[in-house]
Amino acid sequence: MYLTEKGEILDAAHRKYDEVSFGESIDQVRLQFSEEEIDIAFNVLETWLNVRREVQQNRMKQKYTAKRKKLIG
Repeated sequence: MYLTEKGEILDAAHRKYDEVSFGESIDQVRLQFSEEEIDIAFNVLETWLNVRREVQQNRMKQKYTAKRKKLIG
């Protein structure tokens, strides 16, 4: 899949907005938490996202297997 020229411009603008917005947000967080605490939070969130992806993939595999068994009989 390829982006159109308009899509590329929109993607670049969105990425720039995210970059600025994230910078402002993390600056506010740094006023309340140490770098170590922030790192721990991001590590927890990253692990949680990975676990959620794994759980979702397992569910999809189970559904696929169940459908195949039903079709095969």
